[in-house]
Amino acid sequence: IRSGAIFPVFKIKKQLMDILKLSENILNEEKKNLSIGPYIYLLSIGLKQGEQGKGLGGKMLNALIERADSEKKAIFLETDTRENVKLYENFGFTMLKELTIPKLNIPMWTMARMI
Repeated sequence: IRSGAIFPVFKIKKQLMDILKLSENILNEEKKNLSIGPYIYLLSIGLKQGEQGKGLGGKMLNALIERADSEKKAIFLETDTRENVKLYENFGFTMLKELTIPKLNIPMWTMARMI
């Protein structure tokens, strides 16, 4: 602490928090402008590497789809992985928009599965 090395860490943390807040604001704006009716927001779904490819993710997603269908709701999500776009399309999702998170240059795709 005497060396002052902690202060750059605080500065980096603040910059990271500012960028995350910007990303959150952009994605929240996208959600506000949706015209898909009532929906369930899929924040995250994932499996550790050793469990991938066994159909477990598909089972979780199918369970959510069944729930959304029974409640007559769409499902909305964002992904930052192009491969996931194809995966979600296989489950009946459509891409709504492709955007880029400023300062990070991270591509994002918003997707929905309609009723």
